[in-house]
Amino acid sequence: AQILMVACHNFDLNAAHQAGFRTAFVRRPAEWGSAGPPDPKPNMDCDFVVDDFVTLAQTVLPAH
Repeated sequence: AQILMVACHNFDLNAAHQAGFRTAFVRRPAEWGSAGPPDPKPNMDCDFVVDDFVTLAQTVLPAH
């Protein structure tokens, strides 16, 4: 419950989810160049799906 795996790859997130981690898919369309990512649609088992790291931090971290 205290570990969050963050990635833009479903294969990493699927493995983390199977190990019991919470998961966050951060879209990074330019990471793979003009061909785009091999698996751009997030697995809906992810706990969070966001477009950038700022949004992830605002979503995951408690407000002070």
